[in-house]
Amino acid sequence: MEPLGLYLLVMGDRVAVFDAETETELGDYVAVYEQLKSEIQAREAAEKARAEAETARTEAETARAQAETARAAAEAGRTQAETARAQAETARAEAERLAQEQAQARAAADRRAQEQAEGRLAAEARLQALQAELERLRGQAG
Repeated sequence: MEPLGLYLLVMGDRVAVFDAETETELGDYVAVYEQLKSEIQAREAAEKARAEAETARTEAETARAQAETARAAAEAGRTQAETARAQAETARAEAERLAQEQAQARAAADRRAQEQAEGRLAAEARLQALQAELERLRGQAG
């Protein structure tokens, strides 16, 4: 291997290849494989963690959006309830006003009926008096 500028050494239970000029090991292929395997596993773990973080972020955004939707629905419900309460209050006030007007109209009708009854009684009394006077005058003339 001298023509290539390499030499071999036995290191423990493995054979290592060295550059004769720099005296550096050219590659511990088991170590290179293990390091590469570790890097791949670390990259996969980092990618998995990134994906899990992205999923968690997406789920958090979805939960936030659902909470916002629920808050908006609750606010709309409160607004509708307030509107319904205001409408009910207006209807109650209108019903009270109408009831008061009806009571006043009944009282006025009762007064007119009483006045008419009194007028009829007075007219009947006057008619009886006139009839009595007419008969008295007929009796004198006859």
